[in-house]
Amino acid sequence: MTLFKLIEGLWPVTYLTGLFVTIAYFRKHGKPVFVLLLIYFALGVYSHTLARHVDRFFMSRSAAEISQAQLDKYEAYQKETEDLYLKHFGTAPGHTATAVGRIQFPLGQILLVLILFLLGRQMKQKTPNQALHGTADSRANASASVP
Repeated sequence: MTLFKLIEGLWPVTYLTGLFVTIAYFRKHGKPVFVLLLIYFALGVYSHTLARHVDRFFMSRSAAEISQAQLDKYEAYQKETEDLYLKHFGTAPGHTATAVGRIQFPLGQILLVLILFLLGRQMKQKTPNQALHGTADSRANASASVP
């Protein structure tokens, strides 16, 4: 069970790491593509941390008051459903079914952060002018070989 919690905790950690890496590269290089990645990672952090609390807050504020008559009808419905379940299956509901949770590993997000990190390292090693036009040595050799 602890392993499942750890894997679920990788989602916000991955998004936070991506956010920090993107911020660092955006401050260094200022490329517009990093703004899109900043938005992506920021929304990922929000959806895995704060979104549940915000949803719960808005749902609590918009919840309608339940009258006693509605509550009595609901309890009668629950009792009738339980009796039908006992009649057909012979056991109380909830005792035969087991809860199966789906575990999602954030492999795509981890690869995205890794690619972003490698792209940023490559951008540090080569400036855009060197990547397109070669180094000063190669230009000197090319001009020396031209008659």
